[in-house]
Amino acid sequence: MTSAERVTLRLAVEIVTGGLPPGMRLDETAQSRRLGVSRTPLREALSYLSALGLADNRPNHGVHVVEDAGPQLLAGAIRDLVSVRVRAILPGLDPSRRDRFAEAIRDGGDWLDSFHRETGNSITGRISQTLWRILLATGGDRRIERETAGIRHRLARAVADADADAAIGAMHDYVDLRLALADAAAQDG
Repeated sequence: MTSAERVTLRLAVEIVTGGLPPGMRLDETAQSRRLGVSRTPLREALSYLSALGLADNRPNHGVHVVEDAGPQLLAGAIRDLVSVRVRAILPGLDPSRRDRFAEAIRDGGDWLDSFHRETGNSITGRISQTLWRILLATGGDRRIERETAGIRHRLARAVADADADAAIGAMHDYVDLRLALADAAAQDG
């Protein structure tokens, strides 16, 4: 990851978890100092955040956190991209690739990386991967893999069967459960 990507991820997580509240101005000097980076990677990160819809660059007023920022914005963006990517790609995957992907999901571990690898590297793939990184970095605890095991098995079955609707439903359930567990962990800690 580049410095700009690390800063983007950190700021994105702070935005969706409420650490940087809606409407807050993301002053370049203050944020550079706080994050320990030069203004160049910070500017790049602010540009990425704007492209992701998490920040708004207001001419002559700086960059501000969007008003509707939060976990639901992230979840909605991920759901939309997952739906588009799964519908476009899953039916066309040959059975051996579907089986490898389904096995990676069942085995746990870094199955989301397998999702991005097996579903190509298009622009939506890179955006989706960025959003997943934000989702994964929102926290949670060790319960996540245990709690999401049933969803992962449903997803694996849907992938093996090339059932896009079932795969999309399982992915949406995964996003929702992951955010709920991260939120519960944040409230406990």
